Amino acid sequence: MQRLRRPECRSLLTDFVDAEGRTLAENLEAYAVPPDEYLGRITLLDGAGVRLCDTGQARLLTTPKAQRIFVCKPFVAIARRQPYEAEVGLIHEMLHTLGLGENPPTTLEITQQVKRRCPFDQK
Repeated sequence: MQRLRRPECRSLLTDFVDAEGRTLAENLEAYAVPPDEYLGRITLLDGAGVRLCDTGQARLLTTPKAQRIFVCKPFVAIARRQPYEAEVGLIHEMLHTLGLGENPPTTLEITQQVKRRCPFDQK
């Protein structure tokens, strides 16, 4: 949440658009909260029993415009060992909850942009 208080990190919301061509910042307006508060409102659910989690194909999982993120077991280990990577993952998934799809942009492209806008050395 601290990273999303920085203007450069918040600019992620204008870097990407949803399937209708709306920026994620426009979609966030419907919630009338800043990005950091929005992230705090997203429901985190145990991903046990979710196929992509159980098969090790995902660390975090959501679908566009769903205000919930499934947390897979591998994510817990990453959060302990590499907190920055965990933060990047949560911000990445938050973008999906605001309507961002994938392919395009690819998962890697989204993650790289999160890292550019929300660098490791700045919270």
